[in-house]
Amino acid sequence: MSIDNCPAMSWAEFLAIPNGTTVFNHGASECVALANQYNEGVLGGGFVQVGSALQWWTNENVSAVHGFERIDSNPQVGDIFIASGDLYNLPFGHIGVVIRAWDGSTFGTMEQNVTGEYVSRHDRTMANVDGFLRPINQSAIAPAPVVLSPTQRQAGPEGVFRREAASTQSARLEGDLEPNEVGNFIGWSRGESVNGNDVWFMGVSGNWFWSGAFTSQSTDSLADLNTVNVVVEPEVTPEPVVTPEPTPEPVEEAPVPTPKPVEPERKKPILKPTPPKKKEPIMTKKEEQAALAAMPSVDLGVIIPTVKARKIAYIVFAAVAFVVTNIGVGFAAAGMGWPVWLVVTVAVTNNMAPLFATLAVANASNKK
Repeated sequence: MSIDNCPAMSWAEFLAIPNGTTVFNHGASECVALANQYNEGVLGGGFVQVGSALQWWTNENVSAVHGFERIDSNPQVGDIFIASGDLYNLPFGHIGVVIRAWDGSTFGTMEQNVTGEYVSRHDRTMANVDGFLRPINQSAIAPAPVVLSPTQRQAGPEGVFRREAASTQSARLEGDLEPNEVGNFIGWSRGESVNGNDVWFMGVSGNWFWSGAFTSQSTDSLADLNTVNVVVEPEVTPEPVVTPEPTPEPVEEAPVPTPKPVEPERKKPILKPTPPKKKEPIMTKKEEQAALAAMPSVDLGVIIPTVKARKIAYIVFAAVAFVVTNIGVGFAAAGMGWPVWLVVTVAVTNNMAPLFATLAVANASNKK
């Protein structure tokens, strides 16, 4: 889509030019072409015959001849901004139209020839901005009146941001109000002050919108959502009345009875313990040694009488103990509980180990 030769259009029609449209003005399609379309087609001014965008600001005859007021801060909707340096073309500068007023950190713009020779919209800071030209003919950019219900408000020509809280520092949510769009609201509250206005509207969605971006900032018919801080005066506690204590009447003392004489306690005689009688031993030490010597010796070799049988028994016991022990280690490594048969087998092999050891010691010298 393209627009040629600066046709007359309303402010609303100018704002409706979609992104990607190329505006041709006097044969050019750079940033100045869009500014001339606005100046000639909307404001009804004459062609600004200067050599670059920067000269719209540096040449003061532009504002004097074409009816602009020179502004250096707080841009509002309908202003023309001129910038140079950094991201803007330093030798020739850059120019565009303000479509959203300054909110304390940014302002919205409609520009051409930013990334290509077509219309695009941006949020700009004050960095490298030389100044603003404000049209004296403000009636040309006034939107047509809209009949609203008492709880409706119409967005201004630049639209309104939707915020999570009543502050420009809060999260910006999806669903901004478009230019001239009508929104429904339930109340208002004071929040961050922007350009001296701290009134914020709460929509039926529960989100917040700065009132300064609407055609009307009136709070009529909207609920007052401000928290009222009631100052509670501290209660004054009356001082207690001190009542004098009555003087007690004298009380006659009762006669103290004479205590009866107490007989001295007789000391009990201390009984000395009787030493126990020594028990006579059942047998003398010599008799005990003789009895031990007379006991027959036990030959453990008779349990497994032959050397070969004992070796087989030792090997079988060692093999069983080895297998059972390693099975238990396997169950433990796998994190599994031992079955009952394994617990019983391990217990039996552990209890038989001392018996086999005793048997081996007892038959160490038995060659049978």
